[in-house]
Amino acid sequence: MDKHLKSQCPKRRVVCESCKESVPNDQIEEHKNRECIGSTQLCISCSARIRDTDEARRKHALTDCPVGWSDGQPCPFGCGPVSNAKEHRQEYVALHTDRLLAKAKSRAVQCSEGQEVGDSGAVGLEPSASSVSTSQMEMKIVEDVFDKAELVYNLEKFGYPEHPKQTSDPRGQAEFFERMRFSRIAPDELDKQRDVMSKKLAVTYRAMEPFMAQMQRQYEELSAGDAVYKELLCAMSLKEVRICDLDRNISLQEVGSSDGTLIWKIPFFKERTTSTDYEPVLYSPLLFTDKFGYKLSAVVYLNGQGRGRGSHISLFARINKGPYDAALTWPFKNKVSFTLMNQSSPSDHLTRHIVPDGSSQFQRPTQPTGQLFGFEQFCPKDDLEPKGFLKDDTLFVKVQVAKSALF
Repeated sequence: MDKHLKSQCPKRRVVCESCKESVPNDQIEEHKNRECIGSTQLCISCSARIRDTDEARRKHALTDCPVGWSDGQPCPFGCGPVSNAKEHRQEYVALHTDRLLAKAKSRAVQCSEGQEVGDSGAVGLEPSASSVSTSQMEMKIVEDVFDKAELVYNLEKFGYPEHPKQTSDPRGQAEFFERMRFSRIAPDELDKQRDVMSKKLAVTYRAMEPFMAQMQRQYEELSAGDAVYKELLCAMSLKEVRICDLDRNISLQEVGSSDGTLIWKIPFFKERTTSTDYEPVLYSPLLFTDKFGYKLSAVVYLNGQGRGRGSHISLFARINKGPYDAALTWPFKNKVSFTLMNQSSPSDHLTRHIVPDGSSQFQRPTQPTGQLFGFEQFCPKDDLEPKGFLKDDTLFVKVQVAKSALF
């Protein structure tokens, strides 16, 4: 049956591609040959299909449309000329409805009292048969309008599907309203439904009371937990300050020298340089020029760095951020000496010097560790053991900082 109604029934309604009218399938050819008016559009006021031409739209707005009017014309509800009919109709729909209802009630009273209303609005004493019939016809039209308006309102409010707000077929509208005439909800039925919903709402509220009480208890517990969290956060902040103090004390205890001279022992040289698990880079203990002086450290690349990679050992130093930098003179101007100590002949040490030139490496550091300065090709690796620098797989490096500035 579904397949028959959708694609096989000769009486099924189809939409004309030109005018968009809904006609029976077996009459579509006759419609196209005789009745079809061509391309159409939907009137926003009365939902009627009109030809898509300026002349047809103007004629429909001026003479045919029962509810619409065009821009610049007086409002039929007594509001005067309007520049935008569509916006005016949407904005003053309540006022127009009240005026229409007042007019309908006035006509009903006049009809019941047997009075006549002429074109000028004056009330006569003896009505004519034609005027009474005309008034009764107008009242019938007004009643139908309000019946349909009430029906559409109920359909929208209570969810009845497929109400024909945009249907252009008058027969379809008539069939729909006739079919749904008894679907309107009476006032007493609305009162019953409201009472039922009120009772259900009261039952639902009583069922929610335990959950609301539980939520209140949970909120209080969360508030108490938040207070505890803030206390723990404050305690943790104090602990962090204490940890920073301990770190500073530990770093001071790890100082290799506080007189400007550091002797650095580097054992397991071959094991470090042959390992492939990590880059053989070593960092020396801290070196202070004096108790309240500059804070330095040395860095050695056992397999070389830059131009000395793979063939030399590279030896560098750097100026670190110290506790007394604010009281020192910047840039750093003290000469720094690097010495690779000869363990076989003390008179054959390899010594090289760095004289500060005021570049960025010698400015006051803003980070915990400063920039490196030194020698990428300090000593060839092949000369370490033959010349006595490497003995028992151990190197000794001496870093010395001059006591006073050179200039």
